[in-house]
Amino acid sequence: MGNRGTEIDSGLSLLVDTDGPAIRRIVLDPASPIQNDTQSPVTLTVLTRLEGQTLVFQDATPMDGTYLYSVSSLRSENGQEAESSPSAPVSVEADAQAPDAPQDLTLLLIPLGIEAQWQAVTGEAVVYRLYRSDAMQITSAQGLPPVEATFNGAKALDRKPSPTAHTYVVTAVDPAGNESAPSNSVYLNFDLLPADTITVEQADDAQPVLSWTHPGGSLAGFDVYMGPVGQSVKVNTDLVSATQLTDTGYSGDPREYSVIAVDANDVESQARAIRLPAIRAERTDAKLLRRGIMNKLEYTVTNLSGQTDGQRPAPDPHPARQRASQRTLLPFRQPEQRHPGDRGRLRRPARRRAPYRHRADDPQPR
Repeated sequence: MGNRGTEIDSGLSLLVDTDGPAIRRIVLDPASPIQNDTQSPVTLTVLTRLEGQTLVFQDATPMDGTYLYSVSSLRSENGQEAESSPSAPVSVEADAQAPDAPQDLTLLLIPLGIEAQWQAVTGEAVVYRLYRSDAMQITSAQGLPPVEATFNGAKALDRKPSPTAHTYVVTAVDPAGNESAPSNSVYLNFDLLPADTITVEQADDAQPVLSWTHPGGSLAGFDVYMGPVGQSVKVNTDLVSATQLTDTGYSGDPREYSVIAVDANDVESQARAIRLPAIRAERTDAKLLRRGIMNKLEYTVTNLSGQTDGQRPAPDPHPARQRASQRTLLPFRQPEQRHPGDRGRLRRPARRRAPYRHRADDPQPR
């Protein structure tokens, strides 16, 4: 280093050779600034000494850049103190600079919700946050909760729009957590939202049940369309006030469903649609189910929606028996028990058979 000894008298200087061997440890006592070479200065800083069981230290770095950190342990005994070797250094990139704000935000009302699109931020990897408010303009995202939207690059979909919050902005967030200023504020004027969720459930041989939800607003009811794919028709004469309907015309074919919200002025929302495909599930092997062990069942699921009626296989003539065989619960084998009075003999539990309940639609009771 160009210096000898372990101490420097007050008022003298320490020349640190940055091209020489790496400095392992420098102790300042008292903690005071070091005057180093003015042509190639090296900033050395004593951070802190943590007492007790404190294992967390937060460093407020003076500027952005790469910092190396290391930690050592101290042991005090008989008025003397010993210090361990420092840990392996950890490199941390300090970044307090927020990314640029996204530009050119646009909004579009589609059947799935509110679609937002903007120009992507360049220069660094960022993620985005979407905000909405009932104000006519958003100048700051402070205090606003982010919208639980689905993001895809520089696009976002708000699947559950608010009937009152029509103003949106988007921000960019870098890997360090710095959030940009909000983008341009956009207000989308809409009076009637489409249904925000729609589901259809068909279990075993039961008829499909269509369900949906709506965020509310000036709503008078719903029009519902059901039928084969491409041939659905409106099934209601008066507006439907419920949010659930059963498809009584189902016969195993692919079905298509649409729900349209209607307000008090007979203005219709965009349709929210869903399809129920015709599928077939078959066992891929004929292995028997064994009692007392874990059984693995493999099925092949085939989508039959693109086939005509003549190409589809005939339905199972005994669906009840098929369901019963698939839902049989096999009890685990109980461990063998040894009675305290028995010597060398094992007492096995009594065998139990899985219960069988005869169903009215099972042609051959067992």
